[in-house]
Amino acid sequence: MSQSVINPWEEPLTPPDDEEFNPLCKDLSNLRRRLADLEKQERELAAELDRYRKTDANQLETQLREVESNAAQLRTSLASLQKQLEGLQVRLKQTEAQLVAKWNPLYWLDPQQRRLRQEWKTLRQEILRLTAARERAMADLQLADEAIGRIRGILDWHRAFDVRTLEEQLCQLREEIQCLREQEQNLQIRSDRVEKALQPLLEKMSEIWQKIEHCRQQLEVAQRLEDRLLRAANPHTKARIHRECEKKFGESKPRLVLRELNRRCADLRREYAKLCERASTIGRRMARKIDKLIVDGCNLCFENGAFIGLAVLKALVPKLTEQCKVIIVFDASIRGRLKTGNNKILQDLQPADVHIVPKHTQADETILVLAREEPTTFILTNDRFKNY
Repeated sequence: MSQSVINPWEEPLTPPDDEEFNPLCKDLSNLRRRLADLEKQERELAAELDRYRKTDANQLETQLREVESNAAQLRTSLASLQKQLEGLQVRLKQTEAQLVAKWNPLYWLDPQQRRLRQEWKTLRQEILRLTAARERAMADLQLADEAIGRIRGILDWHRAFDVRTLEEQLCQLREEIQCLREQEQNLQIRSDRVEKALQPLLEKMSEIWQKIEHCRQQLEVAQRLEDRLLRAANPHTKARIHRECEKKFGESKPRLVLRELNRRCADLRREYAKLCERASTIGRRMARKIDKLIVDGCNLCFENGAFIGLAVLKALVPKLTEQCKVIIVFDASIRGRLKTGNNKILQDLQPADVHIVPKHTQADETILVLAREEPTTFILTNDRFKNY
């Protein structure tokens, strides 16, 4: 029985997808679904309001009176037709009672019988005509009653319609839609920023994924060669398989090829896993919503223990202020180190807000007060605030 050398490692990897590592893609999708629902509601309310405004109640009331008058006339006509039909049916029965049977010679020879037969025929035709007229009148009356019900329903809806309430709802809905559209635009900008940061990693991951897939395909080929070798019936067949393996892989023994391919695949998967972890971290960090950033200014004035002044902050501030509000907090000692006053420091770091705390006051305390517990405020510092 064949014993596979292929390491039964994890399931085949799927190609890297930016939505997998960009948390904002899901937020953007949810927001767009919510926006679509609200826009549908807005269209329905606007259509309802437009229908109300286009409905002429006075015209409908005039139409209702006309239809009701027509229906009354039809009822009168129906009653008259019904009465005429009943009278004709009585006369028809009386005439039928006077007629003798066809086998009776009088049926053919008596003038009175001929007159009765003609009268019976005329009555039958008149009854059929009046019956058809009654059916038409009944159908017209049904249509009139349906029209009356429909018009009354529209008038009841129109009278009960609360225009002010619906206009207020529509106004609130449109404000909410506008707010969501702005959120969508901002979220799209943030999502694009995350995707841009992830792009180099995703390209590298895609390259490694393709290598892994190629390695898997080679493993399948090498495994088939190994299985054939184990089932070979004679040395000639085994030699042919060894030559085929060497031509394919540069190594005649499938088992050694399998071992090398497994090692290569394992290395590639470890590298892929590291890139996935790195992409997840970058996506998670860049997806943070930062409305305000509190910067420990003194931290960024040093490099490897040497004072370098405001060089780093001057480079950072223009970039950071494009994305959020920036507040820089300095200890009072910054003035002495820079040998300048507050105004010069504030001018150099515009448009950030700059706070220089009074002497004998800790900058850390001011930083924590400014940050408070706001979830969209972050602190940029090397300190751990262990004392707080």
